[in-house]
Amino acid sequence: MFVYAYYFVGLSALICAMPMLYCGAKSPWPLLSRVYIAYSIGFLLFVAALRTSGGDHLMYVAAYHGDYPIPDPGYRVLFFALSSTGLPYEGFLVLNALLTILVVRRLSKTFSVSFELLLLVYFLHFFIVRDLSQVRIGVAISLATLGLTSERRGLRWFYYLIASSIHITSLLLIILYEAANLISQARKRNGYIFTLIVVVLLGVMRLILPALGGFDARVEAYTSAEEQGAPVSDASVAAFHMLILLYAYLQRKRIFDGAPALLAIALLELFGIVIFWAFHDFQIIAFRLSGLVWSLYPVLFVAALEHHRLKIAGYSVSNISRPLVLLSIGLILISRYTTHDVLSEIGFG
Repeated sequence: MFVYAYYFVGLSALICAMPMLYCGAKSPWPLLSRVYIAYSIGFLLFVAALRTSGGDHLMYVAAYHGDYPIPDPGYRVLFFALSSTGLPYEGFLVLNALLTILVVRRLSKTFSVSFELLLLVYFLHFFIVRDLSQVRIGVAISLATLGLTSERRGLRWFYYLIASSIHITSLLLIILYEAANLISQARKRNGYIFTLIVVVLLGVMRLILPALGGFDARVEAYTSAEEQGAPVSDASVAAFHMLILLYAYLQRKRIFDGAPALLAIALLELFGIVIFWAFHDFQIIAFRLSGLVWSLYPVLFVAALEHHRLKIAGYSVSNISRPLVLLSIGLILISRYTTHDVLSEIGFG
């Protein structure tokens, strides 16, 4: 039944977002839309936190009570600290849902984009499938995001350290974001050179992948298992992110000028695409690593959407085309078969 609740909230929130992109600022509809989107999504996230089955739920429940080994030390410490207080696992999931919403709020303020639209895109793509099912990586990415949006250098690296101790692969997002941030502030010619260097290094990382199995048993498991180590058979996710990058490129003069942080996120989109194709021989690695690097793409999409301009025969049709773009992307996210499969496993009682 939960999958239908997701579809209802997702579709109704998409419809309610249309007035925000079409009506004038003085219209009461945008305010009502923002209220509905924020509260309906927030409510469903907290409901999802009370589930008793779905995804890796049973494994994380066992780990929370110390009955299942988690390799990353930060996550073990986090679970021990929270379970020692008597907080039930469902309480931890509620705190995680709250953290996720706060992170989106932080992103909306840092990059000056609509909180409600950003919340909607994150809800349709990441929240329930990753942040509340693959809990460990969700917590790590949330903390890494708090780090990259922090203005205090010491606090930024503190968040980075905690995030990488909870899930080591979050280091990939951290390193590539810092690299992209430096590139976005460099001179144009130097930026091209540095971008090429990063792309080459990602290719090198693929070449040395077999050797990494000696440092992390999970790498060897993901490259040797018959199903997990199989080549990518569906590249639609890469095509989707190429579409997002193209859409942002078409609005480049309005979103990138004077906003190097948004350019850095666009570079992350590029790096994620490179990673996906570089590791396409091992589908689980290709999907997981590229998915990490694409974690901030909703910010880029919403920024491009809010600056969207389109003229046909000299007449502006932006107010009509802007909602259609959001509706198209939203329907793509809702109709993903992976989302349906994960949500179908969520149960209560």
